[in-house]
Amino acid sequence: MKLRESDVELFEDNPFQYIRADVEGSDAETRRRSASDFVRALCKVKEQSISTIFSNYLGNLIGEYTKDPANKWMDKEAAIYIVISLAVKTKTEKHGATTANSFINLSDFYQNQIKGELTNPNCHPIVRSAAIKYIILSGRLCREK
Repeated sequence: MKLRESDVELFEDNPFQYIRADVEGSDAETRRRSASDFVRALCKVKEQSISTIFSNYLGNLIGEYTKDPANKWMDKEAAIYIVISLAVKTKTEKHGATTANSFINLSDFYQNQIKGELTNPNCHPIVRSAAIKYIILSGRLCREK
């Protein structure tokens, strides 16, 4: 689920196109989107088990980022992408996420992992765009809790 070099190049060449494709879902033919769809499908069958497995992996990714944010920003971006894949069960274009995985605490993840990236002047632009996507897709669910 980590970014490939071609994804980074697309962001560098045309950040608006990258963000549009990511948020609108027009990147449906990519390996990354397929992996995300696969995780969502697994959650439909074994939500708690899959959530636990990926939560452990998220801890590892965030731990690596914390040790070296300048060089491990892809780990943080992957962690955000995985949380979105795990947490958002259904979404609409108008309202964003409409139902969430009950085993993922969206508010805690926002407080501990997203909020700081939005104000961090050293945050990598791709991580910041992932944080904004997280807010777009999970904002309604967080407000309702």
